[in-house]
Amino acid sequence: MRRVEENRHASSLQLSKEVESQTGVIISCDTIRRISQRNGMHGCRPRKKPLKKASLEFARAHADKDEDYWDYLI
Repeated sequence: MRRVEENRHASSLQLSKEVESQTGVIISCDTIRRISQRNGMHGCRPRKKPLKKASLEFARAHADKDEDYWDYLI
């Protein structure tokens, strides 16, 4: 649990490899998940954000379009 609390963003696979490399004890990913859930730590995925580069390219490509162009698309 100490390792989980130190690095909250590490995956269970990363934590199992870290424990194995430092102690030589093999612990499965499922065991790490199960122990962390028992102690109130639940995993989650970060929210997906829109692609900034693609949005910027789209804006630059269509910057010179007039209002009639956009009204036609709706």
